[in-house]
Amino acid sequence: MKRMTTLCILMILSLALGACSRGGYINIPEETGSIASNNPNNPAVSAVVVAAARGMIDQKQIQGPVEIVLLEGTEGEVAWGVQEKLGEYVFSRQAVKTILIEKPVDVIDTDAAAEIEPAEADHEDVVSGEDASEHAEGVEGAEDVYNETDHADDKDAKPVAPKQPEMIKQILTQADQPAADTEIVIKGVRVRGIGGEVDIDLYSRNTLDQFYTVYLQYEPFGGWQVKRLHSWGIIRDVTLEKIAEPVEEATE
Repeated sequence: MKRMTTLCILMILSLALGACSRGGYINIPEETGSIASNNPNNPAVSAVVVAAARGMIDQKQIQGPVEIVLLEGTEGEVAWGVQEKLGEYVFSRQAVKTILIEKPVDVIDTDAAAEIEPAEADHEDVVSGEDASEHAEGVEGAEDVYNETDHADDKDAKPVAPKQPEMIKQILTQADQPAADTEIVIKGVRVRGIGGEVDIDLYSRNTLDQFYTVYLQYEPFGGWQVKRLHSWGIIRDVTLEKIAEPVEEATE
């Protein structure tokens, strides 16, 4: 019984220690004098950002398409991974992906090929009578020689490997995507072991623009989970920026 209790305690401690070291110590933007990591391409940063953005989209019931602007310095491949995890309606103009495709081959002109006639023999030998029998015996002898010599060489010949297709690189980007109605701008990330915070500016063409902090916690069997969203206030009121009618000055 004591042994089982000890094993259970050790398992719980292992999970707790693994969770504590999961996110590490991260400050973005960098704080003066801090020893925390400020690398936006850290996998822990991407994981926290994905969870925070997904929580924002779900809790605010945002309908796509949504553009996400990641931290400055985020590499294209990292940005592509983030947008893929957030689904097909979310894109990042920072995202870049390099893929390999088979190089297209030249297409054979079948009409031109059909016009090419097989080469004709320069002459024909007509063999008849007794000469025909001798010719037949000579042909049979030649076949025997071929079977004994040439076929032996064929057995020793090594198989020729099929020619591999030539591959070329193709770069995919999201730079030409049309403007989205909603824009999620990641302004900062802070991680302390199993706790995380992500600062987000949420811009919308139809509602108030607000500044949020998303609070997260890492769970051993669930990953990063949003605990709450806190709004720090309104950045801009779209309704107040509508074009107003010009006011005519009174004239005497």
